[in-house]
Amino acid sequence: MGILVVDDEADIRHMITVFLKKSNREVITVGTFSEAKEMLISHNFDLHFLDLNLPDGTGFDLIPFVRKKYNYSRIIVMSAYHNESEMIRAQELGADMFLKKPFSKVQVLNAVNNFLSE
Repeated sequence: MGILVVDDEADIRHMITVFLKKSNREVITVGTFSEAKEMLISHNFDLHFLDLNLPDGTGFDLIPFVRKKYNYSRIIVMSAYHNESEMIRAQELGADMFLKKPFSKVQVLNAVNNFLSE
């Protein structure tokens, strides 16, 4: 099992992958909603990093899809737009955590360690 990172910014995808390179887990990154759906159908993941704003959809729309297929897995929503209504909506849809951009290596590693060591 692995970690899926969905973000339209290549720098964010690369940064999270670098942060997690010692996690001994497969990290797959994609930049669009449609690529994320393809990966979610064909792979199993323990943890999902979902950006809210994607060029062809939203992370909000991915949360229920993830919850239906992987009820046991964890979802971390990422957004540079972190108003309270977005955080509440993400939580109501089933996200486990809201990570505000910009975030640090420590925040990413703490989230991964907390969720994957349970």
